[in-house]
Amino acid sequence: MNSFYRFSRGLRPLSHIKTGFAHRTFMNSSVLKQVQHVKSMEDYAQKISDDKVTVVDFYADWCGPCKFLSPLLEKLSNSHSKSSFVAVDADKFSELAQTNEVYALPTVVLFKKGQELDRIVGADIRAINGLLAKYETS
Repeated sequence: MNSFYRFSRGLRPLSHIKTGFAHRTFMNSSVLKQVQHVKSMEDYAQKISDDKVTVVDFYADWCGPCKFLSPLLEKLSNSHSKSSFVAVDADKFSELAQTNEVYALPTVVLFKKGQELDRIVGADIRAINGLLAKYETS
């Protein structure tokens, strides 16, 4: 479409569009939250004992539904500032998986102050979102 046609139809010309790297805006990386991966048993204990709701995702690298759920939890972590998100590799930390009675993957367990609030077995992001809404307000 040429500029005259756009102007005559009441549309703005394309010259108002700014292109190039200098005109892009990026969010500060400190604003974006991410799912934190557990590095040790002590790290796990510290993360779940937080005063806010902690969402723990027990996963495995070979698990298809786990791979599906992972990016959805990343997005969810950005929209739920009152919660923290943690990922536990069930193969690497099999003792943690056994302690938390994880028998199927993915299993998502919600904690607050070290106490289990609820759990979801499977990659059901709507159920996780619903539980977050429930427990973040209480």
